[in-house]
Amino acid sequence: MKYGFVMAYGDARAAAELAALAEEHGWDGFFVWESIWGIDAWAMLAAAAMTTERIRLGTMLTPLPRRKPWDVAGQASTVDNLSNGRVILSVGLGVTGEDRFWIFEDDPGRKVRAELMDESLEMLQHLWRDQPFAFDGKHYRSRKLESLVPPAPPPPVQQPRIPTWVVGAWPRTKSMRRAALQDGWLPHYAPITAPRQQTGESHGEPTGEQPGASLGAQVGESSGAQVGESTGGQAGEQTSESPGELTPELLAEGVEWIRRERAAHGLTMDGYEIATEGTTSADDPNAAEQVRPWADAGATWWIDADWSSLDPIVVREQAERRLTAGPPRIDP
Repeated sequence: MKYGFVMAYGDARAAAELAALAEEHGWDGFFVWESIWGIDAWAMLAAAAMTTERIRLGTMLTPLPRRKPWDVAGQASTVDNLSNGRVILSVGLGVTGEDRFWIFEDDPGRKVRAELMDESLEMLQHLWRDQPFAFDGKHYRSRKLESLVPPAPPPPVQQPRIPTWVVGAWPRTKSMRRAALQDGWLPHYAPITAPRQQTGESHGEPTGEQPGASLGAQVGESSGAQVGESTGGQAGEQTSESPGELTPELLAEGVEWIRRERAAHGLTMDGYEIATEGTTSADDPNAAEQVRPWADAGATWWIDADWSSLDPIVVREQAERRLTAGPPRIDP
């Protein structure tokens, strides 16, 4: 089990200082959330890379359909090189229904954002190779040139790609398969409640640029953790507008499904990550007992996040206390 911490709010200087504190006190990962018109997540992670040597650095989450994949590829590979291969890219479809995050454009809808997500994930595999390539998708395209002058950004240290964790809405096959074929699952539970007439429309899963919308309806979700897209699934399926409560038992079902799906594609679970999010207290001597059921269910990362405040002074004080207390490690 590895342990990460999400900085709920702060600037690049705060990220640099808190990431160093996290590393000093035994945490394995330090994460920031990526906004639309907000403090730049990759600048924060670059600053954190300069003050740390071991800890993993990542977003929680990047709303990939809201970004140009070539921009994300360049930012992520830049920080991966700066940190000597410590970046994790976590992606979701992007929050919906919140005016704050749609003030510059209209929401194209879940179906379109799911298409953008899939094309972006495919393009990233090419963009991180630093070679010209041809791509012809519905939304994105690339012409293959003889040479790139000026050159593309150097490929990331981590190969064949920067580890990419994807939100998957259990038990929705399309959404889960997207996560299963990458490097990690960010679990969300979207129960199927009733059949409906097939429409041919496929939907995606929640989360993205909203604080607290990182892993959806999980333990530790606060008032800031409103899930972006709670509905989803395949044609002929329907979910309620409210996400279901994820439990360790449901997580275990999803992990087993991913195991079978990866095996069907010739992939093992070696190196594949299952990240669950919650909030533990710096003062709780039994905090590990909150983590244990998730580890037993197959989680490989515990992400500690407190979304109760976005006041930078309050966040800083709470983060320092929580990080200094160390991660809620379960017994070996």
